[in-house]
Parts: sequence; C-alpha cells; structure tokens
Amino acid sequence: MKVNDLFDAVSRLLNIIRSSYKQRGNLGIKQANTVMEALVEGELESGTGLNQEVGIKRPSDTRWGSHFSSLLNIKNIYSSICEVNNLHHYHVDVFKVVIDMQIQELNHSFREANTKLLLCIACLCPRESFKVFDLDKLMEMTTLYREEFRTKYDLQVLEVELKNYIKDVQEDERFNQLKSIGELAKKMIKEKSI
Repeated sequence: MKVNDLFDAVSRLLNIIRSSYKQRGNLGIKQANTVMEALVEGELESGTGLNQEVGIKRPSDTRWGSHFSSLLNIKNIYSSICEVNNLHHYHVDVFKVVIDMQIQELNHSFREANTKLLLCIACLCPRESFKVFDLDKLMEMTTLYREEFRTKYDLQVLEVELKNYIKDVQEDERFNQLKSIGELAKKMIKEKSI
C-alpha cells in the first residue's frame, strides 16, 4: 500500500467517525469503557499522564511530523472505532432495510383501491379546522363506488353536499378542537343522537 493510499483510507475512516456528534460521543464512551476494563484486568497501568483520552486528527489537520502519533492513536483505539461503526451500521443501515421491508409488506397487504380509499378518507381529518380537506380527493373516491354514483347528477349533488359540509363544520365551534377522524366520528354520532 502506498503512503498516499494509507492516508486516504485513514481520512475516510475519520470522516465516518466525525460525521456526527453522536458517533464521536459513542467512540469516546466505548474507548473509556475499554480503558476501564483493561485497568480492572490489569492490562494497563494507572498513573499520572497514563491512559489519557486519545484525540485523533485528520491527516489534513496535521503536519507530516505528527502523522506518526495520529496513526498510533488510531491503532490504539481501532477496535473501538470498528465497534462504533458496526453499531452505526446496525442502527442506521439495518433500520432502513427493516423500514423498507415493512413498507413493501404494507404495499402487498393493501390493494390499490384500499390505499386510495385511505388517502381520500384522510382528507376528512378535522385537525386545524379541517386544514387537509380536499374536495377533489373526496370526489375521486366516488370512482371506487360507481354503483352509488351512477350519474353526473349524483356527483353534482355530492359535490354540493361536501361543500356545505365543510363550511358547516368549519364554522361550528363544536368541531373546533377535534384532532382525528375517530374523534370526528364520535362527535357526529353524539350530535346526531341529541
């Protein structure tokens, strides 16, 4: 391996560690635990000036004369660096794969019509005075129920009723504090029974 390649590899390694405060913190904690374990096992001596926290500089941040000490520091904490990177891999990369798998499973569980229905119903959410109300999406839902809305007249009537509905509930203070479609359904059942 050429010297230049070595320092490129070291630079990439350090960029991974320095990519987040959390990773640097995890490295510090892991190395402190490693030193403590070694002290308890008698593998390291304790005393003034021994077992100090090891700082690692990027090759570009140091002069050529200090690269040797940087490489020694990396060598001394290399196992901790590897462990922190593996932990990062499992927390981030594996997490992404699991989420991807769950999304795929959900996509296979719901037919396109079911997904469309759920997205359309979400437009009825009462949060923030029915902020996400979307008449076009709700009208699109009629394509799932062609037997109920056979004529253009049926669709026109529904559109007028939905416009009246949203105007009424936005102006009615009894619906102002609702946060979910479930709360809306309960409120409408309660109001209907009064």
